[in-house]
Amino acid sequence: MSKLDNYNCMIVSQYFTTIKDFINLEQVCKKFNGNMAKFHYNPIPLTLKTITFFESLETLHIWQSNEENFGNDYMAQEKKRINQNTHYHIMQHPFKKLIKVCYPKMVMLTPSYWFPNASVAFYNIIVWHQVDYQVVIDNKDKNVIFKNVKLTTKSEQESCGNIPKVVTEVGMQLFKNDKMTFIEIPKYVTRLYTSAFDSCTNLTRVVFPDNLYEIGNFCFCGCINLADVVLPSRLNKIGMDAFSQCKMTSITIPQFVTLIPINCFKDCKTLKEVKLHNNIVGLNQFCFSGCVELCHIDIPSSVKSIDIGVFKNCRKLKSVTLPSEICIIQNFLFNGCDELCEIKICEKVQRLGTYCFKDCRSLKEFSIPIGVKSVANGCFEGCAMLSKVDISSTVETIGRNCFKGCVLLPSITLPLTVKSYGQSII
Repeated sequence: MSKLDNYNCMIVSQYFTTIKDFINLEQVCKKFNGNMAKFHYNPIPLTLKTITFFESLETLHIWQSNEENFGNDYMAQEKKRINQNTHYHIMQHPFKKLIKVCYPKMVMLTPSYWFPNASVAFYNIIVWHQVDYQVVIDNKDKNVIFKNVKLTTKSEQESCGNIPKVVTEVGMQLFKNDKMTFIEIPKYVTRLYTSAFDSCTNLTRVVFPDNLYEIGNFCFCGCINLADVVLPSRLNKIGMDAFSQCKMTSITIPQFVTLIPINCFKDCKTLKEVKLHNNIVGLNQFCFSGCVELCHIDIPSSVKSIDIGVFKNCRKLKSVTLPSEICIIQNFLFNGCDELCEIKICEKVQRLGTYCFKDCRSLKEFSIPIGVKSVANGCFEGCAMLSKVDISSTVETIGRNCFKGCVLLPSITLPLTVKSYGQSII
C-alpha cells in the first residue's frame, strides 16, 4: 500500500478547511511534523493565534471581509481603523518542546513579543472577497492584489477612461444612456449587472471576454444599433430583456445557457437566425416576440417548456416543429405569425392556449392531434386562409371565438366528445 510522503502530504493538506485539521495531521507522526511551516501562504483564514503556526508565511490570502488582516487596513473607507491600543501577540508554538516563540519570518520580533500600533508585514496580500474599485485606487501603491473588483459609479469609469483592467464586475446602470459606439470588456470581467449598458443607443459593437458567465437583466436593452454580438462560450446565464430591441441579425446561444429568459430578444426586428444547442430546456415568456425577420428556428429536443407568447408577432416565421415533451401550446405562442403555414405538434399536447394561433393568416390546414382535450378562446381567430380543421375525438371543450374570422372555413365537425363550446365559436 502506497503512503504519503512529506511533499504529497502538504499538497493534500492545502485543501483542509480548519486549523484543527492541520494540527491533527502534525500529530499523526514525526514525518508530518512541521507541515504548516512549509507553507509560504495561508490555505485557510487566520487569526492572531493561528498565524503563529505558519512560520514561513509571506503571502496572506483573505477570503471574507471580516477576516483578520493583521493591521493591513486596505478597507479604509468601509472599515474602522484598528484601534491604537490593539496589540498583536505572537504566541508560543505548541509543537516546540523548547521555550521558543515562532512568528512569520517577515515580522520584526521585539523583546516583549508584542506589536503595539503596528501591522504584520507580508510580501503580498491577496483579497478574494468583493471590493469596490475605489478600494483598489486607495491601495494602488500597496502590495495588495484584489481578485474581485466591482465598478459601481460612472465617475470611476471617467477617471480611468474606460473599464479598468482589474475590474471583475460591472455595476448596475453604470453605462446607462452612455454615448459610446464600441466597448471591449476587459478579460477579467465575469459579470455584468442589471442595465449596465441599458439604452446605449449609439453602441454598435461589444466584445465580451472569455470568462464572462452572467449578463444581467436589461443589460443591453434598448441598444437599438447594437448589431455585432458574439456571446462567449462560458456564459451560463442571460437576464430578462438582456438584448431586447437590439439590431443583431443572428445569435448563437452558448452551450452552458439552459434557459432563454423573459423578453430576452424581444423586438429584435432584424434578427433572422437563432442557433440553440441541445442543453436548452426552456424558452420563457415573449423571449423572441416581435422578431419580425425570424423565418425559421430549430427547437432542440431537450426543450421541455415553451412559455406564453414566445413567437408572438414573428411575422415571417414559416414553419416550426415542437419538441416531443411539450404538453401545452401556451397562450399567444404564435399569435401574429402571418406567414406560418406549417406547424408540427406531438401527441403529448393536451391544450391549445388562448389566441395561440390568432392571426396566423397563412395557415391553411390544421389537424388537432389525439390527446388534446381543450381548445381555448380565440385559438384560431383571424386565420383568414384556414379552410380545413380536423378536430380529434379527445377534444372536450372549445372556447369562444375559437374560429372567428376564419372566412374560408366552410364548416366544422365537432366530435361527440365535445362537452362544451363557447359563444360565437365561428
